[in-house]
Amino acid sequence: RRIKKKKIANKIFIYEKSKLNISKIKKFKLPILVGASRKSMIYNLLKINSSDALNGTSAVNTLSLMNGANILRVHDVKEAVQCIKISNQIK
Repeated sequence: RRIKKKKIANKIFIYEKSKLNISKIKKFKLPILVGASRKSMIYNLLKINSSDALNGTSAVNTLSLMNGANILRVHDVKEAVQCIKISNQIK
């Protein structure tokens, strides 16, 4: 599968039709931003409302950090900071 990329001001945006695979993006050697906060891929999988997706979002954030994400775009800052602290301790 090809990754379509669009480079804008030293940032690379990756578009894929399926789930995000951070390892494909790491080859560009640029910071990786993940914005999974309350996304439909989380609450649809869990069969819940977006307002109830905090646990799923935290799981995705932690997995993203463990797999190479450098930046998280989040709605719930306190919880994201906890994910960062945990992933830093595990690494």
